[in-house]
Amino acid sequence: MLRRPVTLLIACLLLLLPTLPAAAATFNPGCTGTTGDAAALQSAVTTAGSNSQADTITLTAGCTYTLPSTLTVNADGGRQLTINGNGATISGGNARQVFYIWFGAGVELNQVPITGGSE
Repeated sequence: MLRRPVTLLIACLLLLLPTLPAAAATFNPGCTGTTGDAAALQSAVTTAGSNSQADTITLTAGCTYTLPSTLTVNADGGRQLTINGNGATISGGNARQVFYIWFGAGVELNQVPITGGSE
């Protein structure tokens, strides 16, 4: 008879424990030869903009990620998005704006040449 109240008490205490913050997410869009997986990069930026975490995207050195559409960076509650380029290039293909960054978004670009953007 005493087991049930003790089990219930332990369960209630566990519910009161603070929730640990989510760990930062890391994304690694791939590359074949020198052609970066632009769809995976777009997906990573989209996910990073809505997952309530600080995020890091690491590109593959020597690759060019030619975008099919503009990369839109959402504010995500002010959480930081870091893109480590390792010398990889992000290109708009001379056909589109490369980035659209919403007010309040935190973005850090490291060793990422941006080329081929248009208005």
